[in-house]
Amino acid sequence: MLAEDRNVTRLLGDLADWIHTNRPTGTAHRDEVLKILGGQWAKMNHLPWDPDDPCVKVLEEVDKFLQTVRVHTGIFVERAPQRYGFLHLTFQEYYAARHLINSRRTQASQIRQHLHDPRWREPILLALGFVGLDYPDDADELVRTAILAHGDLAAEENLTPAPYEDLLGRDFTFALRCLADEVPVAPPLARKLLERAVVELLNHFGPAQYVSYRSTLTGAFVKLVDTIHQITLSEILCAQPLTGSSEHARR
Repeated sequence: MLAEDRNVTRLLGDLADWIHTNRPTGTAHRDEVLKILGGQWAKMNHLPWDPDDPCVKVLEEVDKFLQTVRVHTGIFVERAPQRYGFLHLTFQEYYAARHLINSRRTQASQIRQHLHDPRWREPILLALGFVGLDYPDDADELVRTAILAHGDLAAEENLTPAPYEDLLGRDFTFALRCLADEVPVAPPLARKLLERAVVELLNHFGPAQYVSYRSTLTGAFVKLVDTIHQITLSEILCAQPLTGSSEHARR
């Protein structure tokens, strides 16, 4: 039964990933669904697959799978004639998150690929949370590699910071969102991120000279107040004098 559960997650993960990426409406035509699942089903069962000339046996098995999912779970349903989608966006985001971390070898690149697409914010945070439940050290490494694009692993995978990161701070603010969601992050890195946020916000230093960026930082602080980082954040705030941006710029 466990193997079957893994197969369901894998198949629905592929489907959620494709729909989340390509169909903002959340629905796909039946032919698209069969084509998406057909290749994965064939691979899982060591059967031949040609998307231009699909194997009838594979299509029949995929159709049975979809019927079973609809009847027994109601997660993936026919919303209109020949148009299918997940019952709720929450389910779609859940399986899209599972797809992101399906392979440990590609987790970082998969996450990085979608990092600053607003539609992928929740699936990415979910994915990091799933990893952190069983492998907190791996979640910490993913924050460093996939979110901040720092370290040897990021270099090995050619992952680089977002364009104009020094001005926009998009990687940095997403890392703060990870802290707010209590994704496991090693204390030294968490403190470093929080210290930077405090310095920038209190002194309008760096990107925080811009109103929109300060608004993003303020929102992050609000989310961090009731988390495991509350004490660290309080310590940093109490120890940080309001000295002005010029002094920090000289340090």
